[in-house]
Amino acid sequence: MLNLSFDEAVFGVEKTIELADLSELSERDKMLLTVAAWFHDTGYTKSILDHEDHSIEIARTFLKDKDISKQDTELICSLISSTKMANEPKTELEGILKDADCAHLASKDYDAYASLLKKEW
Repeated sequence: MLNLSFDEAVFGVEKTIELADLSELSERDKMLLTVAAWFHDTGYTKSILDHEDHSIEIARTFLKDKDISKQDTELICSLISSTKMANEPKTELEGILKDADCAHLASKDYDAYASLLKKEW
């Protein structure tokens, strides 16, 4: 199972916030996007395969327990789903999260990420 560190998770969230700020989104959209960023790789705790689907399950359970509206929950889950490799973003929020999710490819630490992925395979 891919072992992402807390620092790597924070990197993705920071990139999401950075891109959201550059896009001049509403505070509500920024908040929903940030929540999706925090949850989008949590599914790795269950499986590498279809980890986004597991991330959605985890997010749904958590958000339901926190009485988050169904509308907001569905948007967050849709954003998480948009990070699947084969998916093309359909909205600005999906594009931001997808770009932030791939930001490590342009990172100075890319070699370390690539090494971890190679080891995982």
